[in-house]
Amino acid sequence: MPSPGSGFVLSRLCVLPYIRPILVTPCLRNISPHCAIPRPPHSQPLRADELVLGLRPELDLMGNKSATRVIIVSPDPRLSQDARDWLTAELRGAEIVSLNRYPSRKDLAPALTGGLAACFVDVSADPNAAQSLLASVAAETPEALLVAILARQDPDLLLRFMRQGAAEFLIAPLTADNVRAVAAKIERPGAAGSGARTLCVVPAKGGCGASTIASHLAQEFKRLDHKRVLLADLDPLAGTLSFLLKLKSTHSFADVLLRSDEIDDDIWKAMVCPSNGVDMLLAPETLGEGMGDLSDPSTLIEFARSRYDAVLLDAGNAYGEWNQRLAALAGEVVLVTSCELPVVYAAQRALCHLLNGGVAPANIHLIVNRWGRDGGVSPEIVGEALEMDVLQVLPEDADSIHDALVDGKLVSPSTAFGKAIRALGDQLARKSAPAAPAEKSPAAEKAASGRSGFISLFS
Repeated sequence: MPSPGSGFVLSRLCVLPYIRPILVTPCLRNISPHCAIPRPPHSQPLRADELVLGLRPELDLMGNKSATRVIIVSPDPRLSQDARDWLTAELRGAEIVSLNRYPSRKDLAPALTGGLAACFVDVSADPNAAQSLLASVAAETPEALLVAILARQDPDLLLRFMRQGAAEFLIAPLTADNVRAVAAKIERPGAAGSGARTLCVVPAKGGCGASTIASHLAQEFKRLDHKRVLLADLDPLAGTLSFLLKLKSTHSFADVLLRSDEIDDDIWKAMVCPSNGVDMLLAPETLGEGMGDLSDPSTLIEFARSRYDAVLLDAGNAYGEWNQRLAALAGEVVLVTSCELPVVYAAQRALCHLLNGGVAPANIHLIVNRWGRDGGVSPEIVGEALEMDVLQVLPEDADSIHDALVDGKLVSPSTAFGKAIRALGDQLARKSAPAAPAEKSPAAEKAASGRSGFISLFS
């Protein structure tokens, strides 16, 4: 094992004297696997003896037949061995693959068979080859954690690879502490907390009532035997949960991001505030520099999943790297629209964006809010326009919602809105497969043909 040194770990929120602490968009994660990646000029086919396999567990400690696979790429034998030794100690039962030269995409393919949890790349020895390699790994296995290893402090190189999608950074000499901090973020089969149900509530358009719905859904999950529930207002520009529920906190999710490399239970407890038995993580009260540039909430969400039974994320909209990552990490999306034509059109655009971002259609739950307001179309037509079943219709109940807002409370379950929210909670809790569509009667067929002209507005 290497002896402890003075090295340290830098996450994507690292702060150097002349680097602004913002999150940088990982642009290479969006590269198509079919796009051309420049082949490094010195890249040659690897010999069999240049691929070294690490520990293969005699029994599966995680209760899963798939071992965690990690790749280390470094021409420096000492650096490669140090990384391998520390990772072997931290990721017991993992399969460690060491490469002593930068492979081409073709050479890399066998190592990616069966999935990849993380890729550690020496970016100092040959930055251009390292950049091509990270692009290949990001394209082939976008779920893999990309870690850049620097031989020494180099702010320019650090910033370059932050922009290329590296999520974590290690600076030699490697130590147990800095490697452990990165290893803790590697997703492993069967890892504790990974199964916590997470929903992202997304408005089709501002003012749809998504935050109101999110706050009530959190209470519904509490009612439905989820003992630990988190509601996180992750709208960095226009978060309103603190206003809706009359909450005050000296901290926000921005503080969690800034301290992501040291977050623990004590720090987390100081960041959240309780409300009706639900932990609330609020948005910043004031708009700080860089808040519009956020791109990676993964550390925050992974930590929350390990501490709660249900996590609800209140997103500002469906657009931008930050919100796209929220939806993808959550897995399930509650898309909120109303019946007004402009909002239905906005919902169609938001839906397309979510689908293009990798959210499965079966994991998007469509909610029609404020049904009954003058000037809107029926929920049935909304569903037809979006080619998606409506999970729940919430009625227009302005008086009840206004009274609750004035008092900073939730709407009473005895109101029309409260009853519909309870039905929505029950629908989400059942997780039942969508029912088979019923056969249309002749009258329904005739009505549908009469709506074809209207639906064509959205094609």
